[in-house]
Amino acid sequence: MTTAPAVLVLGEDSRIVLPILRSLGRRGLRVHVAGCAERAPAARSRYVAGWHPLPTAADDGDWQVEVRRLLQQHPFDLVIPATDMSAHRIHSDRSRWQAEARIALLNPSAYEVARDKTKTGALARSLQIPTPRPIDLTDKLEPTRGAGPRFPLVVKPVSSMARPYDEAKSFARIVDDVAELRAYAAHLRQQGTTVFVQEYVPGFGAGVEILADRGEVLFAFQHQRLHETNGHGSTYRKSVAVDSRLLHATQEIAKATSLTGVAMFEFRVDPHSERWALLEINGRFWGSLALAVHAGADFPFYLFELLVRGRRSFPQSYRCGVHSRDLFADTRWLGRRWRARRANLDAVDQTSLGWEIDDRSHAPIGADLARVLSPSHRIDSFAWDDKRPFLRDAWQLARFVGRGGLRAVLRRGRRVAPT
Repeated sequence: MTTAPAVLVLGEDSRIVLPILRSLGRRGLRVHVAGCAERAPAARSRYVAGWHPLPTAADDGDWQVEVRRLLQQHPFDLVIPATDMSAHRIHSDRSRWQAEARIALLNPSAYEVARDKTKTGALARSLQIPTPRPIDLTDKLEPTRGAGPRFPLVVKPVSSMARPYDEAKSFARIVDDVAELRAYAAHLRQQGTTVFVQEYVPGFGAGVEILADRGEVLFAFQHQRLHETNGHGSTYRKSVAVDSRLLHATQEIAKATSLTGVAMFEFRVDPHSERWALLEINGRFWGSLALAVHAGADFPFYLFELLVRGRRSFPQSYRCGVHSRDLFADTRWLGRRWRARRANLDAVDQTSLGWEIDDRSHAPIGADLARVLSPSHRIDSFAWDDKRPFLRDAWQLARFVGRGGLRAVLRRGRRVAPT
């Protein structure tokens, strides 16, 4: 009897790990998970063939030792670093890891461009791809006089993780004035990250996700953000047809970096002016991966087929108009907008996720909730063939509400980032 191929998924983020598990498990692959908390929704999936704890200490030596022990114990056909932390740790010692296992990580040139936002912007501009205008800062963490910026501005780290052993990511933030800019820039510097400031591009967020081999895009998918957070992605999105302008930009960068693997290209698109700009690249699987899998864009399986079996031909269609939401995060998003008025919660407090609250009438919020009844609506964690992750997700939300979390979400007022 032939043993089914085995895959090891490294990562703590259920939003990313769970759709990978389901995609590969439904295809008959044996999927092991390492680093995901035992009580996390992803760890409850029926498709988990093996669950392995990993050290969480800041010194990544124990982490490296434990993962290598797993590779010696199990003959994995593929190892997928699913989150920034696991990807950065493997990239920091790439040659040694690749001698021990087949790793699903972007090739070095593409990875370096994706992880460093200054390199992303420089390459994009050299290819005549629109990007937000960079803003220089003085030593006092203020825009230089010659920059002539107009607020709001976007403050972000050059890399979401400054060191391979970091456990906490640094996020982008939209700031409305010099005081807020200075406060958040100082916070990022305290975390050891280099600060990067850009002009704010109005419009909506769009993600173009690709699978590529040596610079050739083999499959592409696009989603539009419907509920956006201040620098932390989206909680609710829909699948849309690929915009030819955005696809061309991704193809040019993929070719220039000989990109092999999966990546998500983040854009802003202004439907009024038709302006668009490339913001950054995620050189790994992305937080809204569940939407792609729900829509029939089976990225995890396609990646396995490419890297393990050498397959390069994939279906070129998926379902447009599929909506999917993160149950826990989007409930908080909706709750804040139901009651709040122009409140801006502190993005430095990672539990707040930096949501920026604006005026929003109850009617569109009600319409958003009504879409739950639509056959095109999905919840990231729910699947008919794998219900336990959703039940765990719902239980965590119920506990949050029961502990007064929803009341905290609905509080009014403005909290300013500490200096």
